Amino acid sequence: MDRYYYDYSGGMGGGRRNGSHLRGLLFPFILLIVIGVVLVLGFKLYRTYYGSDSSDFVYMYVVSGQADVKMWGEADFSKAYTGTKILQGDEIRTSKDSRVVVEFFDGIKVRLNGDTQIAFSEIYNDSKGTSIKILLTKGEVWVNKTDIQAGTADFYVSTGNISVKAVSAIFDVEYVDDIQSVCVLQGSLDVGVYGESGETSVDHIVVDADNEASFDVEKLKRFWEFQAPNVVEKLSDKFKQTPWFAWNIKEDENPTPFEEDLKTFGGSYGYNALGPQK
Repeated sequence: MDRYYYDYSGGMGGGRRNGSHLRGLLFPFILLIVIGVVLVLGFKLYRTYYGSDSSDFVYMYVVSGQADVKMWGEADFSKAYTGTKILQGDEIRTSKDSRVVVEFFDGIKVRLNGDTQIAFSEIYNDSKGTSIKILLTKGEVWVNKTDIQAGTADFYVSTGNISVKAVSAIFDVEYVDDIQSVCVLQGSLDVGVYGESGETSVDHIVVDADNEASFDVEKLKRFWEFQAPNVVEKLSDKFKQTPWFAWNIKEDENPTPFEEDLKTFGGSYGYNALGPQK
């Protein structure tokens, strides 16, 4: 992914000369450290304001609860706010009972449930086309890829052993307690099933609207043994009765204009869609 070492020996009678020699060796080393720190800070500043063409920007909006973001190359997560820009390689995690919305430059919307973590493996947009790949480590995401601008984009959501490709669809992907599942509300999904290591493709199925597919450990083992078990069923009423389902349906029908919240608060960080953060 593109993103943009001392040998010293001393002896009796040479203290002052050796001390000067030591300082002469240490100075370039310290200078390199200072330059490195400046470059890292400069990269972060550039990334924040000029890291990508404006048409490539992806923004996240904290609707409720708390979310953290880890920039590519960073070791730790830090608190995220509405208006945080997301680039390729970044990760987002949400706390319990949180709601977060991620909006892409081409109209694709991804909503994160509480206790969810995702990584943006690929966000690529140029004259050759658009490719977006999301890795769901745990939790649940709802995806609306029906905007006319997103029609030609290659869009994938992967979990441990399944990879979902959407052309024009509204769907939900969940990865909780070793169960990987997809629910399709509109359109259809191409679902690739992968081996135990998650690298080798072992099967491929299609999940149409008003259906769901669930992959627990036993079903996956059967796929790995090339037995092709039936995993597609009608969309369950239990899923349709959840607050998560109701909220997403409402957002799909009448999306919250999060951009207006940014204008209201002057486009500054430190606010979510519900108002200033304490």
